Amino acid sequence: MLFRVQTPNASVVACRHGLWTPRSEQLIRLAEKSPALAPFRPAKLFPHDIGALACTIHAGAAFPGRELPGLCGVTMKNVWAKATVSFSEDWPNGTGKTVRHVWHVVIQGKRVAATSQSGPAPPQTWP
Repeated sequence: MLFRVQTPNASVVACRHGLWTPRSEQLIRLAEKSPALAPFRPAKLFPHDIGALACTIHAGAAFPGRELPGLCGVTMKNVWAKATVSFSEDWPNGTGKTVRHVWHVVIQGKRVAATSQSGPAPPQTWP
């Protein structure tokens, strides 16, 4: 996997630093159940481990059937304390640049304690 030309940096870092663990997979599964992510079907969109993969983002109602090429990723902080799992979606904005939306999910114990978001509205919510 690391020797492919287009390997995203997050995947390289996760692999090199041993971040693919049963604990991180458990936290990702818990975070995917957050109500803030439910409409986006996170288990089908985001990687199941820390890292990033090419993805197809389906735009919302104003653009039915429109698919955007994207990069969907998962990162994590504080795995053994109050963990924060972040899901990110990057897509082209039409000017040769990309934009990013991020969902942050805080896990305390075995439950979602808080969520927040940053960035422009994700394509799935476009009116």
